[in-house]
Amino acid sequence: MERALKLEAKVRGLVKDTDRRGNVRYYYRRKGFPKVRLRSEFGTDAFREELRCAELGIPFGGAPQLPQPANTTLVRAGSFRWLCLEYLRRAKSQWGAMTHARKSRMLADICDSTSLSKTGTRTGDLPFLGMQLKHVAQLRDDKADMPNVANRRIKEISALYNWAIGTGLAQINPADKCARLKAPTEGYHTWTLPEISQYQATHPPGTKADLWLRILLFTGLRKSDASTLGRQHIYEVNSERRIRITPSKTRESSAVVVDIPLLAPLAEAIDALPRTQLTFMAKANGTPHTSNTLGSYMRDWCDAAGLKHCTSHGLRKAGAVIAAEAGATSQQLQAIFGWTTSQQADHYTKAASRQKLATEGARHLRLTE
Repeated sequence: MERALKLEAKVRGLVKDTDRRGNVRYYYRRKGFPKVRLRSEFGTDAFREELRCAELGIPFGGAPQLPQPANTTLVRAGSFRWLCLEYLRRAKSQWGAMTHARKSRMLADICDSTSLSKTGTRTGDLPFLGMQLKHVAQLRDDKADMPNVANRRIKEISALYNWAIGTGLAQINPADKCARLKAPTEGYHTWTLPEISQYQATHPPGTKADLWLRILLFTGLRKSDASTLGRQHIYEVNSERRIRITPSKTRESSAVVVDIPLLAPLAEAIDALPRTQLTFMAKANGTPHTSNTLGSYMRDWCDAAGLKHCTSHGLRKAGAVIAAEAGATSQQLQAIFGWTTSQQADHYTKAASRQKLATEGARHLRLTE
Protein backbone atom coordinates (compact mmCIF):
# COMPACT_ATOMS: atom_id res chain seq x y z
CA MET A 1 0.00 0.00 0.00
CA GLU A 2 2.82 2.39 0.89
CA ARG A 3 4.42 1.84 -2.52
CA ALA A 4 1.08 2.45 -4.24
CA LEU A 5 0.65 5.75 -2.39
CA LYS A 6 4.16 6.78 -3.42
CA LEU A 7 3.25 5.95 -7.02
CA GLU A 8 0.16 8.14 -6.85
CA ALA A 9 2.12 11.07 -5.44
CA LYS A 10 5.17 10.67 -7.66
CA VAL A 11 3.91 10.30 -11.22
CA ARG A 12 3.18 13.54 -12.98
CA GLY A 13 -0.01 13.31 -15.01
CA LEU A 14 -1.54 10.48 -12.94
CA VAL A 15 -5.02 11.65 -11.93
CA LYS A 16 -7.36 10.03 -9.43
CA ASP A 17 -11.07 10.63 -10.07
CA THR A 18 -13.82 9.61 -7.63
CA ASP A 19 -17.41 9.86 -8.83
CA ARG A 20 -20.47 10.62 -6.67
CA ARG A 21 -21.01 6.93 -6.01
CA GLY A 22 -17.51 6.53 -4.60
CA ASN A 23 -16.10 4.67 -7.60
CA VAL A 24 -12.41 5.43 -8.12
CA ARG A 25 -10.89 5.71 -11.58
CA TYR A 26 -7.36 6.60 -12.64
CA TYR A 27 -6.32 8.51 -15.75
CA TYR A 28 -3.05 9.63 -17.28
CA ARG A 29 -3.18 13.15 -18.71
CA ARG A 30 -0.73 15.11 -20.81
CA LYS A 31 -1.50 18.67 -21.87
CA GLY A 32 -2.90 18.80 -25.41
CA PHE A 33 -3.50 15.05 -25.66
CA PRO A 34 -6.50 12.86 -24.87
CA LYS A 35 -6.57 11.45 -21.38
CA VAL A 36 -5.95 7.72 -21.05
CA ARG A 37 -8.11 5.58 -18.76
CA LEU A 38 -6.03 3.14 -16.70
CA ARG A 39 -8.16 0.05 -16.13
CA SER A 40 -5.80 -2.27 -14.24
CA GLU A 41 -6.02 -2.50 -10.46
CA PHE A 42 -4.15 0.41 -8.88
CA GLY A 43 -0.70 -0.41 -7.49
CA THR A 44 -0.34 -3.74 -9.28
CA ASP A 45 2.38 -4.66 -11.76
CA ALA A 46 -0.22 -4.51 -14.54
CA PHE A 47 -1.16 -0.97 -13.48
CA ARG A 48 2.47 0.15 -13.55
CA GLU A 49 2.94 -1.35 -17.00
CA GLU A 50 -0.26 0.30 -18.27
CA LEU A 51 0.90 3.63 -16.83
CA ARG A 52 4.31 3.24 -18.49
CA CYS A 53 2.61 2.61 -21.82
CA ALA A 54 0.46 5.72 -21.36
CA GLU A 55 3.57 7.82 -20.66
CA LEU A 56 5.25 6.47 -23.81
CA GLY A 57 2.15 6.95 -25.94
CA ILE A 58 1.94 3.19 -26.46
CA PRO A 59 -1.41 1.37 -26.49
CA PHE A 60 -1.37 -1.07 -23.57
CA GLY A 61 0.03 -4.27 -25.06
CA GLY A 62 0.55 -2.62 -28.46
CA ALA A 63 3.31 -1.03 -30.51
CA PRO A 64 4.94 2.35 -29.79
CA GLN A 65 3.25 5.35 -31.35
CA LEU A 66 4.00 9.05 -31.19
CA PRO A 67 1.00 10.71 -29.44
CA GLN A 68 -1.08 13.12 -31.49
CA PRO A 69 -2.97 16.15 -30.09
CA ALA A 70 -6.60 15.56 -29.12
CA ASN A 71 -7.86 18.26 -31.46
CA THR A 72 -5.90 17.00 -34.47
CA THR A 73 -7.37 14.27 -36.65
CA LEU A 74 -4.65 14.52 -39.28
CA VAL A 75 -1.05 15.62 -38.71
CA ARG A 76 -0.12 18.33 -41.21
CA ALA A 77 2.35 17.09 -43.83
CA GLY A 78 5.66 18.93 -43.57
CA SER A 79 5.38 19.54 -39.83
CA PHE A 80 8.05 18.39 -37.41
CA ARG A 81 5.56 15.94 -35.88
CA TRP A 82 4.82 14.52 -39.35
CA LEU A 83 8.54 13.97 -39.94
CA CYS A 84 8.86 12.21 -36.55
CA LEU A 85 5.94 9.91 -37.35
CA GLU A 86 7.37 9.05 -40.77
CA TYR A 87 10.76 8.36 -39.21
CA LEU A 88 9.33 6.10 -36.50
CA ARG A 89 7.18 4.25 -39.02
CA ARG A 90 9.60 3.83 -41.90
CA ALA A 91 12.82 3.24 -39.95
CA LYS A 92 11.23 1.00 -37.32
CA SER A 93 12.86 -2.18 -38.65
CA GLN A 94 16.30 -0.76 -37.82
CA TRP A 95 15.70 -0.88 -34.04
CA GLY A 96 14.49 -3.19 -31.34
CA ALA A 97 11.24 -2.47 -29.49
CA MET A 98 13.00 -0.76 -26.55
CA THR A 99 14.98 1.57 -28.80
CA HIS A 100 11.85 2.41 -30.79
CA ALA A 101 9.95 3.20 -27.58
CA ARG A 102 12.79 5.38 -26.26
CA LYS A 103 13.02 7.35 -29.49
CA SER A 104 9.24 7.74 -29.56
CA ARG A 105 9.19 9.14 -26.07
CA MET A 106 12.04 11.59 -26.67
CA LEU A 107 10.58 12.88 -29.95
CA ALA A 108 7.14 13.21 -28.37
CA ASP A 109 8.69 15.34 -25.62
CA ILE A 110 10.38 17.55 -28.22
CA CYS A 111 7.12 17.88 -30.17
CA ASP A 112 5.39 19.06 -26.98
CA SER A 113 7.91 21.89 -26.48
CA THR A 114 6.67 25.45 -27.04
CA SER A 115 9.98 27.31 -26.55
CA LEU A 116 10.60 27.82 -30.29
CA SER A 117 7.46 29.90 -30.81
CA LYS A 118 6.49 33.23 -29.26
CA THR A 119 2.83 32.33 -29.71
CA GLY A 120 3.08 29.04 -27.84
CA THR A 121 2.87 26.84 -30.93
CA ARG A 122 4.26 23.41 -30.27
CA THR A 123 7.48 22.40 -31.99
CA GLY A 124 5.65 19.45 -33.50
CA ASP A 125 3.35 21.80 -35.42
CA LEU A 126 6.19 23.88 -36.91
CA PRO A 127 7.60 23.08 -40.40
CA PHE A 128 10.52 20.69 -40.07
CA LEU A 129 12.44 22.37 -42.90
CA GLY A 130 12.53 25.54 -40.79
CA MET A 131 14.57 23.88 -38.04
CA GLN A 132 17.93 25.64 -37.63
CA LEU A 133 20.99 25.25 -35.43
CA LYS A 134 19.74 27.95 -33.06
CA HIS A 135 16.48 26.06 -32.61
CA VAL A 136 18.27 22.83 -31.75
CA ALA A 137 20.40 24.78 -29.26
CA GLN A 138 17.23 26.19 -27.69
CA LEU A 139 15.71 22.72 -27.35
CA ARG A 140 18.97 21.58 -25.77
CA ASP A 141 19.08 24.50 -23.33
CA ASP A 142 15.48 23.85 -22.26
CA LYS A 143 16.89 20.78 -20.50
CA ALA A 144 20.15 22.38 -19.33
CA ASP A 145 19.44 21.27 -15.77
CA MET A 146 19.59 17.66 -17.04
CA PRO A 147 22.66 17.58 -19.33
CA ASN A 148 22.29 13.93 -20.31
CA VAL A 149 18.68 14.52 -21.42
CA ALA A 150 19.73 17.71 -23.24
CA ASN A 151 22.43 15.82 -25.13
CA ARG A 152 19.98 13.03 -25.94
CA ARG A 153 17.74 15.63 -27.58
CA ILE A 154 20.59 16.67 -29.86
CA LYS A 155 21.37 13.04 -30.68
CA GLU A 156 17.76 12.16 -31.57
CA ILE A 157 17.23 15.28 -33.67
CA SER A 158 20.49 14.59 -35.50
CA ALA A 159 19.46 10.98 -36.19
CA LEU A 160 16.05 12.17 -37.37
CA TYR A 161 17.48 14.62 -39.91
CA ASN A 162 20.20 12.23 -41.08
CA TRP A 163 17.39 9.82 -41.90
CA ALA A 164 15.46 12.62 -43.63
CA ILE A 165 18.51 13.48 -45.76
CA GLY A 166 18.91 9.83 -46.71
CA THR A 167 15.29 9.65 -47.85
CA GLY A 168 15.40 12.94 -49.74
CA LEU A 169 13.12 14.82 -47.34
CA ALA A 170 15.82 17.24 -46.16
CA GLN A 171 19.16 18.56 -47.37
CA ILE A 172 20.86 19.69 -44.16
CA ASN A 173 21.07 18.47 -40.58
CA PRO A 174 20.49 21.43 -38.21
CA ALA A 175 21.95 19.48 -35.27
CA ASP A 176 25.30 18.77 -36.94
CA LYS A 177 27.28 21.50 -35.18
CA CYS A 178 25.25 21.75 -31.99
CA ALA A 179 27.62 21.43 -29.03
CA ARG A 180 26.87 18.93 -26.31
CA LEU A 181 26.59 20.03 -22.71
CA LYS A 182 29.15 18.81 -20.22
CA ALA A 183 27.54 16.11 -18.10
CA PRO A 184 28.45 16.39 -14.39
CA THR A 185 28.53 12.63 -13.79
CA GLU A 186 29.25 9.39 -15.63
CA GLY A 187 25.72 8.13 -15.17
CA TYR A 188 24.89 5.14 -13.02
CA HIS A 189 27.23 4.44 -10.12
CA THR A 190 29.45 1.40 -10.67
CA TRP A 191 29.30 -1.01 -7.74
CA THR A 192 32.53 -1.73 -5.87
CA LEU A 193 33.45 -5.12 -4.42
CA PRO A 194 32.87 -3.89 -0.82
CA GLU A 195 29.38 -2.71 -1.86
CA ILE A 196 28.60 -6.11 -3.35
CA SER A 197 29.70 -7.75 -0.08
CA GLN A 198 27.58 -5.28 1.90
CA TYR A 199 24.54 -6.14 -0.22
CA GLN A 200 25.07 -9.88 0.19
CA ALA A 201 25.45 -9.50 3.94
CA THR A 202 21.89 -8.12 4.02
CA HIS A 203 20.51 -10.50 1.38
CA PRO A 204 22.02 -13.98 1.90
CA PRO A 205 21.99 -16.88 -0.59
CA GLY A 206 18.54 -18.27 -1.24
CA THR A 207 16.82 -14.89 -1.30
CA LYS A 208 15.35 -13.41 -4.45
CA ALA A 209 17.48 -10.31 -3.87
CA ASP A 210 20.69 -12.37 -3.94
CA LEU A 211 19.59 -14.26 -7.06
CA TRP A 212 18.92 -10.98 -8.90
CA LEU A 213 22.37 -9.67 -8.01
CA ARG A 214 24.03 -12.87 -9.24
CA ILE A 215 22.11 -12.83 -12.54
CA LEU A 216 23.09 -9.23 -13.27
CA LEU A 217 26.70 -9.53 -12.10
CA PHE A 218 27.59 -12.90 -13.64
CA THR A 219 25.84 -12.51 -17.01
CA GLY A 220 26.25 -8.80 -17.81
CA LEU A 221 22.68 -8.78 -19.17
CA ARG A 222 20.57 -5.67 -19.25
CA LYS A 223 17.70 -5.57 -16.77
CA SER A 224 15.13 -6.21 -19.52
CA ASP A 225 16.89 -9.44 -20.58
CA ALA A 226 17.91 -10.55 -17.09
CA SER A 227 14.25 -10.50 -16.05
CA THR A 228 13.41 -13.10 -18.74
CA LEU A 229 16.42 -15.37 -18.19
CA GLY A 230 15.38 -18.96 -17.61
CA ARG A 231 16.13 -22.62 -18.19
CA GLN A 232 15.30 -22.22 -21.88
CA HIS A 233 18.52 -20.19 -22.21
CA ILE A 234 20.77 -22.81 -20.61
CA TYR A 235 22.43 -25.50 -22.69
CA GLU A 236 25.38 -27.86 -22.29
CA VAL A 237 28.29 -28.54 -24.64
CA ASN A 238 31.38 -30.67 -23.83
CA SER A 239 30.20 -30.95 -20.21
CA GLU A 240 30.12 -27.15 -19.89
CA ARG A 241 26.87 -25.34 -19.11
CA ARG A 242 26.39 -22.12 -21.05
CA ILE A 243 23.90 -19.29 -21.46
CA ARG A 244 22.69 -18.30 -24.92
CA ILE A 245 20.31 -15.35 -25.34
CA THR A 246 19.58 -12.71 -27.98
CA PRO A 247 19.30 -9.30 -26.22
CA SER A 248 16.00 -7.54 -26.83
CA LYS A 249 17.78 -4.29 -27.68
CA THR A 250 19.39 -5.78 -30.78
CA ARG A 251 16.94 -8.60 -31.53
CA GLU A 252 15.33 -6.76 -34.44
CA SER A 253 18.45 -5.05 -35.72
CA SER A 254 21.89 -6.71 -35.53
CA ALA A 255 20.50 -9.86 -33.83
CA VAL A 256 23.69 -10.23 -31.79
CA VAL A 257 23.68 -13.42 -29.71
CA VAL A 258 25.25 -13.46 -26.24
CA ASP A 259 26.78 -16.90 -25.58
CA ILE A 260 28.69 -17.12 -22.28
CA PRO A 261 29.60 -19.79 -19.73
CA LEU A 262 27.29 -20.27 -16.77
CA LEU A 263 29.58 -19.22 -13.93
CA ALA A 264 29.65 -21.20 -10.69
CA PRO A 265 28.11 -18.56 -8.34
CA LEU A 266 25.08 -18.19 -10.62
CA ALA A 267 24.83 -21.93 -11.31
CA GLU A 268 24.74 -22.56 -7.56
CA ALA A 269 21.79 -20.19 -7.10
CA ILE A 270 19.92 -21.56 -10.13
CA ASP A 271 20.36 -25.17 -9.04
CA ALA A 272 18.69 -24.33 -5.72
CA LEU A 273 15.48 -23.28 -7.51
CA PRO A 274 12.60 -25.72 -8.17
CA ARG A 275 13.22 -27.68 -11.36
CA THR A 276 9.74 -26.77 -12.56
CA GLN A 277 10.50 -23.03 -12.44
CA LEU A 278 11.22 -21.93 -16.00
CA THR A 279 12.03 -18.23 -15.50
CA PHE A 280 14.49 -17.65 -12.68
CA MET A 281 13.06 -14.33 -11.45
CA ALA A 282 9.44 -15.43 -11.15
CA LYS A 283 6.49 -14.79 -8.84
CA ALA A 284 5.11 -17.42 -6.49
CA ASN A 285 2.69 -18.55 -9.22
CA GLY A 286 5.55 -19.02 -11.68
CA THR A 287 4.89 -16.00 -13.92
CA PRO A 288 7.90 -13.77 -14.63
CA HIS A 289 8.38 -10.40 -12.95
CA THR A 290 8.55 -7.44 -15.33
CA SER A 291 11.86 -5.58 -15.55
CA ASN A 292 10.18 -2.48 -14.11
CA THR A 293 8.98 -4.43 -11.08
CA LEU A 294 12.44 -5.87 -10.52
CA GLY A 295 13.88 -2.37 -10.82
CA SER A 296 11.54 -1.24 -8.02
CA TYR A 297 12.44 -4.27 -5.91
CA MET A 298 16.14 -3.61 -6.46
CA ARG A 299 15.65 -0.08 -5.22
CA ASP A 300 14.14 -1.46 -2.00
CA TRP A 301 16.84 -4.15 -1.66
CA CYS A 302 19.65 -1.63 -2.10
CA ASP A 303 18.06 0.79 0.36
CA ALA A 304 17.74 -1.99 2.92
CA ALA A 305 21.47 -2.68 2.52
CA GLY A 306 22.32 1.01 2.96
CA LEU A 307 23.26 1.38 -0.72
CA LYS A 308 20.92 4.16 -1.80
CA HIS A 309 23.26 5.18 -4.64
CA CYS A 310 23.36 1.70 -6.23
CA THR A 311 21.14 0.40 -9.06
CA SER A 312 20.63 -2.67 -11.24
CA HIS A 313 22.46 -1.08 -14.17
CA GLY A 314 25.42 -0.27 -11.94
CA LEU A 315 26.01 -4.02 -11.52
CA ARG A 316 26.32 -4.44 -15.28
CA LYS A 317 29.00 -1.73 -15.24
CA ALA A 318 30.68 -3.42 -12.28
CA GLY A 319 30.88 -6.66 -14.23
CA ALA A 320 32.56 -4.84 -17.12
CA VAL A 321 35.08 -3.22 -14.76
CA ILE A 322 35.90 -6.51 -13.03
CA ALA A 323 36.36 -8.31 -16.35
CA ALA A 324 38.50 -5.51 -17.83
CA GLU A 325 40.72 -5.28 -14.77
CA ALA A 326 41.18 -9.06 -14.92
CA GLY A 327 42.54 -8.66 -18.46
CA ALA A 328 39.50 -9.10 -20.73
CA THR A 329 40.04 -7.58 -24.17
CA SER A 330 37.71 -5.17 -25.91
CA GLN A 331 36.48 -7.96 -28.22
CA GLN A 332 35.82 -10.24 -25.25
CA LEU A 333 33.79 -7.55 -23.49
CA GLN A 334 31.74 -7.03 -26.65
CA ALA A 335 30.93 -10.74 -26.74
CA ILE A 336 29.99 -10.86 -23.05
CA PHE A 337 27.82 -7.74 -22.95
CA GLY A 338 26.30 -7.90 -26.42
CA TRP A 339 27.76 -4.58 -27.57
CA THR A 340 27.76 -4.13 -31.35
CA THR A 341 30.63 -1.60 -31.44
CA SER A 342 33.93 -1.34 -29.58
CA GLN A 343 33.20 2.14 -28.20
CA GLN A 344 31.75 1.00 -24.87
CA ALA A 345 34.17 -1.88 -24.45
CA ASP A 346 37.17 0.38 -25.15
CA HIS A 347 36.03 2.68 -22.34
CA TYR A 348 36.50 -0.11 -19.79
CA THR A 349 39.66 -1.67 -21.23
CA LYS A 350 41.40 1.72 -21.51
CA ALA A 351 40.44 2.62 -17.94
CA ALA A 352 41.78 -0.75 -16.74
CA SER A 353 45.02 -0.25 -18.71
CA ARG A 354 45.50 3.22 -17.23
CA GLN A 355 45.01 1.83 -13.72
CA LYS A 356 47.53 -0.96 -14.33
CA LEU A 357 50.09 1.43 -15.85
CA ALA A 358 49.61 3.87 -12.98
CA THR A 359 50.15 1.10 -10.43
CA GLU A 360 53.31 -0.07 -12.16
CA GLY A 361 54.55 3.48 -12.80
CA ALA A 362 54.00 4.59 -9.21
CA ARG A 363 56.77 2.23 -8.11
CA HIS A 364 59.24 4.54 -9.86
CA LEU A 365 58.11 7.56 -7.83
CA ARG A 366 60.84 7.40 -5.21
CA LEU A 367 63.53 9.80 -4.19
CA THR A 368 67.11 8.76 -4.84
CA GLU A 369 70.32 10.35 -3.70
